Amino acid sequence: MASLTIYAISSALVLAVCFLIYKVGLAGATFHQFNRKVILSIYLLALAAPALMPWLGGWSGGEGYQAGDITFGMTKAIVADEAEPAPLWRMLPVAYASGLALALGFALYSIARISLLIKRGEKRDLGGAVLVTVDEAISPFSWWRWIVVPRNDANDMMVIGHELEHVRSLHSADLMLAQLMVAFNWFNPCAWMMRRELCAQHEYAVDEAMLRSGVDARTYQMLIVRKAVGSTMGPLANCLHNSQLKKRVKMMFKIKTKTVRRLFAAAILPAAIAASALVRTPAVAATLDQIKTEPANSGSIVTSDSLEIVWTADKANGVEWPEFNGGDVEMMRRLSEQVRYPSEAVSDSLQGRVIVNFVVDRNGNADMFSIRRSSGHEILDKEAIAACQRALSSGWIPGKKDGVPVSVNYDVPVTFRLK
Repeated sequence: MASLTIYAISSALVLAVCFLIYKVGLAGATFHQFNRKVILSIYLLALAAPALMPWLGGWSGGEGYQAGDITFGMTKAIVADEAEPAPLWRMLPVAYASGLALALGFALYSIARISLLIKRGEKRDLGGAVLVTVDEAISPFSWWRWIVVPRNDANDMMVIGHELEHVRSLHSADLMLAQLMVAFNWFNPCAWMMRRELCAQHEYAVDEAMLRSGVDARTYQMLIVRKAVGSTMGPLANCLHNSQLKKRVKMMFKIKTKTVRRLFAAAILPAAIAASALVRTPAVAATLDQIKTEPANSGSIVTSDSLEIVWTADKANGVEWPEFNGGDVEMMRRLSEQVRYPSEAVSDSLQGRVIVNFVVDRNGNADMFSIRRSSGHEILDKEAIAACQRALSSGWIPGKKDGVPVSVNYDVPVTFRLK
């Protein structure tokens, strides 16, 4: 969940930056179908950009070269100068998971409510859509291929025509994506505003289509006002009632926006890349890394059916550290032969300290390599962990507790520093 939380925060930053550009340059323009596509593209960019940034920034490939200092710290204790993450940081994944669960739960509740209403209603095939007539005092709405109206609107072709346009345009698919994004980014106000903006663009586009079909503009406007009553079905339904009535009426008679204004959309992709790159800067990456950092244990022993792991060895309680064959000097020599400063990290001036954690088992083999503390740069983290795997997977004298070999958790700090 910690990784998902970090991913959601990165995605939220991309979403906010791109939506700001949209609001400044495109919101209020009269090309509603184009704006709809831009909003959907922002959603996809917000989901994809943080995942693609490691690739865009380059992975370490082939042989690196030595262009800076790489030092290995003391290995027989949890590093004292590494501060434990504040409780707030450790609570963020829990808070995020709670919000995500609530948002998804609300979406499922809305779907269940709509489904129950459709199930109870009288159905009539419209050819490509199904008209559902209900006795409840609701605002007419559509959801996927179902058009749900109160009984007194069952023969109102203007109402049905409005909702048919939503069905033909697959607006329900848009709203489903928007609701999932709200759940994923529930803490981000821009996600909620974008969903509202998407709904508005849907209504503007349908209003425009209805006027083009020949309906009387004044009669249609009065219809919208009259239907601004009754309960709605939540954010997943395309309701004829829309709270932005004044904006909709003004939009119907607004002078067409000049096409050149669409060029604002060209700034969205570079903005998404820049926002993702910001997340990978040392200061931001190091801060976010605290979310997934586990607190160090001290002097505790965790026992399972087949493995006993001593997290911090201490001779005072009968636990002895494992020793590398040949001692620390030989271990450092082996490491120095394997670790290289990645060329991409050198060109990008990346530095940092990595703490690689692994388990030395009862047979003197090392496994379960992982990052206890990140440098804030994935390329350095990967190089440190790969080098430790190559150099230190075997050749250990196992640790002992009361004279009996046990599996011991071991840390090796690796510092990358440019000359």
